[in-house]
Order: sequence, then C-alpha cells, then structure tokens
Amino acid sequence: MPELRPAGVEHRTFLRCTSVVGAAAAITASLSACGGPSSTADGTAGQGSGNGLIEAGLSYPLSTGFDPMITSGATPYAANMHIFEGLVDLDPATLVARPALATEMPKKINATTYRATLRKGATFHDGSAVTADDVVFSFERILDPKNASLMAQFVPFIDTVKAVDAGTVEFKLKYPFALFPSRIAVARIVPKKIVEPDPKAFDAKPVGSGPYRFVEATREDKIVFEAYDKYNGPHPAKARR
Repeated sequence: MPELRPAGVEHRTFLRCTSVVGAAAAITASLSACGGPSSTADGTAGQGSGNGLIEAGLSYPLSTGFDPMITSGATPYAANMHIFEGLVDLDPATLVARPALATEMPKKINATTYRATLRKGATFHDGSAVTADDVVFSFERILDPKNASLMAQFVPFIDTVKAVDAGTVEFKLKYPFALFPSRIAVARIVPKKIVEPDPKAFDAKPVGSGPYRFVEATREDKIVFEAYDKYNGPHPAKARR
C-alpha cells in the first residue's frame, strides 16, 4: 500500500512498520471471523456478543506493552485492535477505512479543516464516557516529539486538534492532505484520566473502548480478552472470551 507511506520516512522503517501492521491485521481478521462453540461458553453474552471461547495460537512473543502510542510488537498491536478504537478503523480483511468511534468518516470543512463527531454512548472499559477531550489528548500525545510515538510519522500533516464540544473534534492540517480521513486510523483513542496519571500502569493494563476489554497477559503464554457488554459500536465481539 504505497499511498500509506509517510513523506520522509526511511524505507526500511516503513517496511518494518507495515509488516507489523500486516501481521497484526491477519491475526485480527482470523479472531474476528471465528465463532467459538457454545459448549465453551463462559457466562451470558452481552448485546451483539457471542457465547463462545476463541483460542488462537500466535507465533509472535509479547515483546512490548500495550500503549497504542508506542507499541511496535505484532502481538500487542493485534491485541490493541480489539481493545481500542480510532475515530476511524481499517477493516482487518480489506484495510478499507470505516467509521469506528466517529459516527461517519470525518467531514471536510475546507482544504485544511476536518471535523469528526463521536458515537453517542461510547464508553471506555472503566465505564467512563469517551469525550472529545480524550480524542484531543490521544492525538496530542502522539504528535508530541518528547513521546517518540511510532505513529507520529504517519500523521505529520496534522497541525492542531481541538474539542468543539463534548462530542465533536476539529482538525487543522498544515497542508491539504486527501488521505486524512483514512490515515488517522493509526491513532487509537485512550482515556486521558487513566493514562495521564500513570502511563506505565496503562501500558501494562490497557483500557480502551473496543468490543473486547483486556483481562490479563502473561508473557510467553497468553493474552485474555472478554467481550465488553457496554460496547455500542458497529463491530461487536463475536465470542464471550
């Protein structure tokens, strides 16, 4: 996908990043498509959730934490595709951009201004509402050079991000960039009130707004997810665990 290569990124760096994304997408596609047998049910599923258990063996070790701003390992990246949402996500099978936390693809106001409206009722796994402030926080920490975010190189065209109101975010670009609506899929939205006080704790035990919530992780052994009952987005969990 050559159109996704950010300007100025060294070729080997780009290939390394895209290979991680590709591997993670393949893992996620298989997990999302499978349905567990009803005999392995572990509790009552929430609305839109299946009753089964999916077990998938992975060849990639859990080599990093889960903070989506900096993680580069294929396994935690794949895990984050279940735990977190962006305003926009990429379909794990086709890589076509689709709305996630946003109600629709970001609206173009003019050549360098876009707005996105958040899905009503969206909550993080601790039960708190996803707000425009969380979106601003998530993008600003990626864009801050001090954080050395892996994702920053994919969104160099963003100048500022601001909350218009509790459910609307406005992006100002440094220059017109036609791929803006799909490119921001690299940015996963995180809860400011949890991340800001203790980033290391968040890296070890992530909290997102996706269809699955993080339960536990054991290095070289397993990562466990459970369907998030309050998830109200377009792509609910297919199995209970």
